[in-house]
Amino acid sequence: MIGELGKKVAVVTGAARGIGQTIALAYSREGAKLSLWDVDVEGLDRTAREIRVSGGTALALKTDVTRLGEIDASVRATLERFNQIDDLVNSAALKMSFIVPRDRRSTYHFWEIDPDRWRNLLDVNLTGVFLCCQRVAQEMVERRTGSIINITTGNETKLRRGYSPYGASKAAVEAFSLSIAKELKPYSVRVNLLQPGGAVNLRGQTDPSLLPYDVIVPAALFLASDESRDSYGEMLVAKDWQPR
Repeated sequence: MIGELGKKVAVVTGAARGIGQTIALAYSREGAKLSLWDVDVEGLDRTAREIRVSGGTALALKTDVTRLGEIDASVRATLERFNQIDDLVNSAALKMSFIVPRDRRSTYHFWEIDPDRWRNLLDVNLTGVFLCCQRVAQEMVERRTGSIINITTGNETKLRRGYSPYGASKAAVEAFSLSIAKELKPYSVRVNLLQPGGAVNLRGQTDPSLLPYDVIVPAALFLASDESRDSYGEMLVAKDWQPR
């Protein structure tokens, strides 16, 4: 397959389901080879199998993004298989349901949050992004090319009552991304942020109050492709994004 991402190799974290899976499948349709990372082995294998059945190429690697040793091993395995990494999508994240059930979110108080769960959420959502960027950026800097795409969320979610752990993690990812975008620009390595623009259906769901599950695809393809060669430190809202 030679499409918009022909000859590119993309690492996608959180690829077992949701936005990460959707982006991985879309990249494969456009010709990219995929290195899929997640702690959910069964979900990871399903994504990889779907890509292979459609004629694509996927490497499924169980990876805890909070553990540098596992990230390093997955980078080595990806390079051994594909020789390069062109795109990194940081989609792995813990949602607010990890902190408190949905039906309690409007009534609980932040002082009720289990500190260990607060740390765990920030470890995945923020430190995981840092560690993946840190390791993969070194490969991209050496080749003087690459695109890093960090998934974030809108202010409606970040600043929502009861969402302080998740909102804080995504706000920090945004600040981190904009800072390293300046560091990596001299090496022609792009760092940009991508947010859906609202709550998104899962694949197979058709809740009319939510955005289509694949709303993020066009902007995600743009940021991974050479068409975004001049994009550094931008935040794209997928729902509103239009090709240039």
